[in-house]
Amino acid sequence: MNADSAALASRPRGSAERLVADAARLQQIRKEGFRADGPRYRELHDELWVYGWRVMRAWMGDGTVIARCRLKNFRFPAPYTEVEEMMQRADVRDEIAHTCVSKAVQSFLSDLARQDFWDADKGATLRTYFVGRCLMLFGDAYRKWAGPYRRRLEAAADGIWRGITPVPDRPAPSLAFDQVVVLQESLDRILLDASKEDRAICRLILAHDATQEQIAEQLGTTRKSVERRMAKLRSRAHDLAAAGVIMTPSVSSRAGW
Repeated sequence: MNADSAALASRPRGSAERLVADAARLQQIRKEGFRADGPRYRELHDELWVYGWRVMRAWMGDGTVIARCRLKNFRFPAPYTEVEEMMQRADVRDEIAHTCVSKAVQSFLSDLARQDFWDADKGATLRTYFVGRCLMLFGDAYRKWAGPYRRRLEAAADGIWRGITPVPDRPAPSLAFDQVVVLQESLDRILLDASKEDRAICRLILAHDATQEQIAEQLGTTRKSVERRMAKLRSRAHDLAAAGVIMTPSVSSRAGW
């Protein structure tokens, strides 16, 4: 038994067998010229794509993907509200995973053509090595989704309600000055340290009397996500009112509380 074989034999049986199979497969692909239209190349491409897709979606679903990226020193801004949105929405996970894994497969196979890129003796199977590439590119895929999402929120939250102003298709409510002041102060308290998502939702309700479906469409999210955030805001408003921190005149029902 040579040194390489001894090293492989010392590893757990499943891992050792996978490494031997990966090395043999890569040798065959190289003999075929590493052609993208080669049957073994295509088989490896598809296998890595499906594996990466499943792993990344699972890690996005449980929220651990951000921590895994940071452990490898791949850092990027990821506010908890965005991570929560990603965890709750399958369509967001699909979008990010597709962008990330597609680029990862392309770059990984391109590098794999080099003789010195992957070494079975270092103990990482092709799948494991590939997931590392997915994590490396995850930040770019995340930002590609988060950029438009943040711009929609900022556009909706811009000029968050300050005072009662008439909406074009609806007459302004008749409020006394003291009622306006109470509503302004109450809203400020409710939205203290609120996320962009929460402020945008309030803006759309107060300024446009938007429905949950309309808010979801404008913010690029789902009705369930809007409903969940409204429930949290409503609960906060009730807690503040019960503690005597804010006043809630009857007209505050306009804000959906």
